[in-house]
Amino acid sequence: MKTDQLTSSHEDSKLNGLLSKFDDAVSLLAQAPALSKPAQLPYVMDTARHVLLQDGGCEALESRAQAFENSGLFSGSDWETPSI
Repeated sequence: MKTDQLTSSHEDSKLNGLLSKFDDAVSLLAQAPALSKPAQLPYVMDTARHVLLQDGGCEALESRAQAFENSGLFSGSDWETPSI
């Protein structure tokens, strides 16, 4: 295997691991009662930040947008019902 392939494989593995953590965090947020959702937000947002720093991270989060919107990520904020 070439160095580029090893690096790419490692980066893919890292992204997949972060996406798994992100999906778990979103699932926990979705299951949390409304009162405890704010306590879950830092974990979701921090994991999202790490995902965004990876190649392909933006696209991966975009494909999960509906799931994290449905989880209540934006509940109680201006982003819950954005208007242009």
